[in-house]
Amino acid sequence: MLWGDVRMRDKKCNKKTGGFWVSAVIWSAMACVLTVSLLGMPVPVEADTASAYVSDQEGLLTGDEVSSLESACQEFARTYDCSICFVSAGDQEIGENHDENDDRKYIETCAEQKFGKGADVISLLIDMDTRYYYVDVMGDTAQEIYPEAKQEKIRNAVEEQLKDGNYAEAPFTFVEKAGYWYNRDPKTSAYVMWTFISAGVAGVIVLIWFLVAAFKHKEQHVAAEANGYVRPDSFHLSVRQDRFLRSYVTRVEKPKENESSHSSGGGHSSGGHSGGGGHF
Repeated sequence: MLWGDVRMRDKKCNKKTGGFWVSAVIWSAMACVLTVSLLGMPVPVEADTASAYVSDQEGLLTGDEVSSLESACQEFARTYDCSICFVSAGDQEIGENHDENDDRKYIETCAEQKFGKGADVISLLIDMDTRYYYVDVMGDTAQEIYPEAKQEKIRNAVEEQLKDGNYAEAPFTFVEKAGYWYNRDPKTSAYVMWTFISAGVAGVIVLIWFLVAAFKHKEQHVAAEANGYVRPDSFHLSVRQDRFLRSYVTRVEKPKENESSHSSGGGHSSGGHSGGGGHF
């Protein structure tokens, strides 16, 4: 009688323990998802040390669009304490027969003159004469905020607009994406969040399956010896042969020079700049 009471208490305890662990896993998964989501959100800071500069020498924007872009840039500078610059220029401003290096030097010099050398600035140059654009990041803090992975995200968004002929939309997209990626990790915001969600759901399913299986087989006992699982004379090996089936040959193509017009990768330039651009 005493042993039966003990077993009944053990059953109740196991049920309570199982319910506790299921709840713990579910709440832990929800906490992980919430934490990752918050880590992926941008953290704006109100400040007045940054400023904005817009110069549309190529006439890509109307007067109202220039005013709207200036307001968007000023709001970005106030919110994120990082200066922002948009310039459209061509042969008349940069020089006749200029090339991509001249474009890069032009926007770097423009950022240094307008905001001071070493200031935290993110800039976009659109050159309609060479059909080339360049995104430049200047300043130690700005380069930490916008590493190459984020710069590439911004460049891709701008390039897509330019290739579609949306020249007036490109600078607005630049400001929008600069704000979006200000303090957001490309690998954390979506990839890690869904990884945690998938892992949490999978963990809950496996745990539930384990508890159900354990409950159904709780009265069964594990055999002390392996012989209990093998039927006598159930396995007979009559013929054994070794056959060569197939061989594999792996070939690796020699890398070719990249001739596409896609945005060129970033990298550090002289004077505390980093950036990249491409043709459209």
